[in-house]
Amino acid sequence: MSSCFPIAAALVLATLPLFAVADNETVKSSAAETRYLSGGVVKVNVPVEGDLYAFGGQVNVAQSVSGLATLAAGDVRAAGDMGGDLRAAGGRVNIDARVGKDLSAAGGEVHLGPAAQVLGNASIAGGEVAINGSIDGNAKVYAGKITLAGRVGGDARLVGDELQLLPGAVIVGNLHYASRNPLSDEQRHLVRGQVIREDEERPAAAQVKSGFWFHPMFGLSMLACGSLLFLLFPNAIGGVQQSIGQAPLRSALLGLATLVALPLLALFFVLTIIGIPIGFTLMLMYPLVLMLGYLGAAFVIGRKACETLRQHDGTTTPARQILFFALALVLLGIVAGIPFLGRILVFFALITGIGGWAGWAYRRLRQQRAVPGSEVAV
Repeated sequence: MSSCFPIAAALVLATLPLFAVADNETVKSSAAETRYLSGGVVKVNVPVEGDLYAFGGQVNVAQSVSGLATLAAGDVRAAGDMGGDLRAAGGRVNIDARVGKDLSAAGGEVHLGPAAQVLGNASIAGGEVAINGSIDGNAKVYAGKITLAGRVGGDARLVGDELQLLPGAVIVGNLHYASRNPLSDEQRHLVRGQVIREDEERPAAAQVKSGFWFHPMFGLSMLACGSLLFLLFPNAIGGVQQSIGQAPLRSALLGLATLVALPLLALFFVLTIIGIPIGFTLMLMYPLVLMLGYLGAAFVIGRKACETLRQHDGTTTPARQILFFALALVLLGIVAGIPFLGRILVFFALITGIGGWAGWAYRRLRQQRAVPGSEVAV
């Protein structure tokens, strides 16, 4: 995937005169190419032939986009026809568009108006989500408050503290839901398929899910990623363990600084326009940084547990270290299920792990500078 960024950079530089954006920008011409737009206010008032990437304080797409549309802003409004997928994120997201493929949306408030039509599947997350339009495929919604007044042509999975199915809502397929209060009989009749309340159907599984950071698959995926990381880069894992072991508090502070600075730095590059490819790269790196921080913390906890049980020695096998790493993942999952305190502890472990990676990277860079032309094992 990283090979795409030089190509994207070349496209941006080659087409910069065509779509340079000021603080308030209105797109006045269209061309069959990928467009990158950013500014205080970004308005798209003519059709876009190709993919669209728009970022700013406010993004308003009033015309059609033939390809993929990726929108991120404090206030996002999409009302044109989208030929491909629509990805939208912001403080407030309003969609009145016809989406030719899938919809992915996240924000403080996400609203699908009556004119909104998603021909594919929809995945939505937010503080408050209201669906008044139609989704032809399956719908997955995770929010604090969910209001459904539109139509879902496939299955629906609705998870929220508060869930309302208003008169006129239709779910053609099955409904899997989890909420504080069960649906009324009137609301159940709006679903043509089966209605399954998950916390009612599998209470034991729900407890395991919440205790292992919402889903056992998370733990299994982290185990697979961590094992592969350890087998490919054992020296890097050892360096992270050394960084955290020598100065855990410094690692936590460094990790917190990295966690805060990375998105701000990405936003800065995006707003400079010419640095948009770098900003995209940093945005894509953010989930990777979070994952590495979590894995780094688990490796440190596993090593400490290994030493406590007097199983650690200079000839410790990789299989044994991975075993204790797996036990550390289970421990973190259990801790995450503790109300309030658990999340604080996991967050501290996360930022400490990020700081451990940052400390190892800094030491590795210093070693390379100290010995010109030398290679440091990873």
